[in-house]
Amino acid sequence: MRVAIAGGGTGGHLFPGVALAEELESRADAQILFLGSEEGLDAKVIPEGRWRMELLSSPRLRLAPSEIFKSLRGLWRAYRQSRRIFDSWRPDVVVGLGGFAAAMPVVAAWRIRVPVLLMEQNVLPGRTTRHLARFAAEIDCQFEESLRYLRGHKAAVTGNPIRRAIREAALGRRDLSHGVKGKTLLVIGGSQGAKRLNELVLEALPHLAGVGRILHVAGERDYGWVAAGYAGAGVEHRVYPFFEAMEELYAEADVVLCRAGATTFSEVAAFGLPSIMVPFPFAKDNHQDLNAEVMARAGGALKADEKDLDGPKLGGMISELASDGDRLARMARCAGKIAIPDAAARVAGRVIGLASGGKA
Repeated sequence: MRVAIAGGGTGGHLFPGVALAEELESRADAQILFLGSEEGLDAKVIPEGRWRMELLSSPRLRLAPSEIFKSLRGLWRAYRQSRRIFDSWRPDVVVGLGGFAAAMPVVAAWRIRVPVLLMEQNVLPGRTTRHLARFAAEIDCQFEESLRYLRGHKAAVTGNPIRRAIREAALGRRDLSHGVKGKTLLVIGGSQGAKRLNELVLEALPHLAGVGRILHVAGERDYGWVAAGYAGAGVEHRVYPFFEAMEELYAEADVVLCRAGATTFSEVAAFGLPSIMVPFPFAKDNHQDLNAEVMARAGGALKADEKDLDGPKLGGMISELASDGDRLARMARCAGKIAIPDAAARVAGRVIGLASGGKA
């Protein structure tokens, strides 16, 4: 069975693809090909030598008069690259992960009558998913709320696949915070970091209570000044530019401060971690706000708008949570209830069904 997994650019799109590839290899004699973006994190996220990877020209479609012809040329080039690869490799199924890098491989697959399965990780389906839905045999979603946006298309709620190491660590999680006076706060802004969230955490340091340790994934661009900002903070801390084995940090955390990207959402839920979710305010169609709202309604998170936060307010929110063990326990149970730990198996089963000529 040959499965091409197309998309990428960010960890939020790529990590579910990695989780799916792991599951397919464990269940079937599967050959995996990743089609990613020259402009994204693909080369860093996909383990070198683990699977074949082809990087495509994947420009975003820009409609400004000065850029539209350049964008169209880039899209045509990505389509031709995809066709050449598929003509020689002949996939049985193409999986679209969402994001601009999935667009032309999905169109190319449809043109040569290879079945397409789309994965949609956010509550509000992205523009790429909405445009490509007509080419798909099925769209697999993380959220029940997504189905109303996909009426007229075959869509199912499968959950968002998470990598095996994270899934197994979540199932076997133990309290590793022994010896730390106070709770452990994990700060993550996504695979590329979050500048304003980093700034807010440093501004909040003088106002924290009940926190004995901070694990902070700052992103490569901000790592230097964030690490320097902890000097003299009086709190145990570890700062990282990027952290591949996120299961290790989740296992140590008591509470998480994070954006509301779909992969972060599913990983936090899998570990049953209470969180403060601060949606990225410039996300397309404000989709992170809708993700955070789901977790907040379920009782697993506090949702905070970035524009309403400053250092003292954020410090107060974190301190209030960290100092209330009963509340943390309730939130942890609520977060865990909305996890779908077998999402990778669910999606893999549908891919195998399509590859065998059946239905997803």
